[in-house]
Amino acid sequence: MSSNTKAQLLQSILDPSKTVEPRYRNYIVIDKDGRIFDGLIVAETGGAITLRSGETEDQAVLRSRILPRAALRQGVWLMSFSRFVA
Repeated sequence: MSSNTKAQLLQSILDPSKTVEPRYRNYIVIDKDGRIFDGLIVAETGGAITLRSGETEDQAVLRSRILPRAALRQGVWLMSFSRFVA
């Protein structure tokens, strides 16, 4: 039996992305050349981050080339699901 209340369960159904853990968030990174990368951050070092999108091979982007990044509120699973529903 779950410890979730009925209200928590309803909230999870209506807004499933409200409590997406950071490791499951999709990130968008734009480099100084204007190229756009997106995906899960699968590795981070002092010099680079590596993103995995599922559509291409992992992409390492040098930190010195990155403009500010942002995490999307939706989890990757919801974004993938929405492609089939739209």
